[in-house]
Amino acid sequence: MADPLALEHRFPVTTPCTLTYPPSFSKPPDVGSIYCTDEISNTVTVKIALDYTTTSVKVTTLHLDAIAVSSGPSGAAARGPSPQVTLTLHPPPTPLTDADLCDTFPVGLRRVDLKKLQEREAYQTSLVEDAMKHKNDLAGPRGQEVFSVLLKACKEVRWTSRGLDGRRNPKGNVNIEVLGDIVVEEPYGGGDVGWTGKGEERGTDRIRMIVEKAGN
Repeated sequence: MADPLALEHRFPVTTPCTLTYPPSFSKPPDVGSIYCTDEISNTVTVKIALDYTTTSVKVTTLHLDAIAVSSGPSGAAARGPSPQVTLTLHPPPTPLTDADLCDTFPVGLRRVDLKKLQEREAYQTSLVEDAMKHKNDLAGPRGQEVFSVLLKACKEVRWTSRGLDGRRNPKGNVNIEVLGDIVVEEPYGGGDVGWTGKGEERGTDRIRMIVEKAGN
């Protein structure tokens, strides 16, 4: 038979609670929930939400002797020999399911910035739309991979049918044009990079190096 005086029964895990400090502390009460108990050290650990962040919590461990009052589910109170903190439990009137915990317990996410969420959603949507805009099924996985790497490095990248010899590829836009004058042909290796401009060759070696490292 379970011991009703055991800490796990007197301080049920996830039970909402309030820590009230003596006046000499000049500190407002902390609201949290029971995180765990330890029979060996005779301690109760409380998880407390922080007002300035939603990504972390404060954890406070109390020795049972330092707890002035603990109002348990049964309404009973216990006083330690050297009380320093008042721990008041607020058990829910009915058992909660896991789905209820986040809405009921005063720990975890407490404030949601809708504007930031909308901005983050818009940014992620723009990334997906941009990726779909440059998707080319004619080029295959290797061509798409090289295109994406070059796009991140140079920005001025587009699909083209123009080849290194100036002729149009009968397959369509399967070649990659970089910075207007550099073309990468199939199968998109370092030897498939060439200069097609009329002026002084610039940047070809750098583009060739990027292509060779793509996917490695």
